[in-house]
Amino acid sequence: MTTSPATEIATPQCPVCTTVQTQAPESNGTLSCSNCGHVFAGRRVESNEFFESEDYLAWRASNSKFLLSEAHHRVGFFRHVTKNLVPKQVLEFGCATGEALDEFRRDGSNCLGLDLSHGLIGLARKLHPDIQFEVALNP
Repeated sequence: MTTSPATEIATPQCPVCTTVQTQAPESNGTLSCSNCGHVFAGRRVESNEFFESEDYLAWRASNSKFLLSEAHHRVGFFRHVTKNLVPKQVLEFGCATGEALDEFRRDGSNCLGLDLSHGLIGLARKLHPDIQFEVALNP
């Protein structure tokens, strides 16, 4: 018996704020949280196939303004919680194309981004050449 690389989640929840999502996923399978705006896969991904797909990589590349806004929101939340602490080093797991890390880098932080997707890391390196990005191995 083979399993599908991605299965729909019955009641998807935002991994950031845990709000249950009721809207339909975008054509590329992503959901945008109705509460905090975080974009996430609207299905359980059991392989990296979804994040390596041409549709997903094209969506990331064509939505840079939205993704920068989302990153600004996430970094702003971090600054609020830490009372504007500027970390010397930032390590982000699941960095995608590195928008949040770029915000930290502009504040003077040394940044390292890790992601399972070769395609996303390649795009991140092109967009943010001053940041170190590495492909993380999936056990």
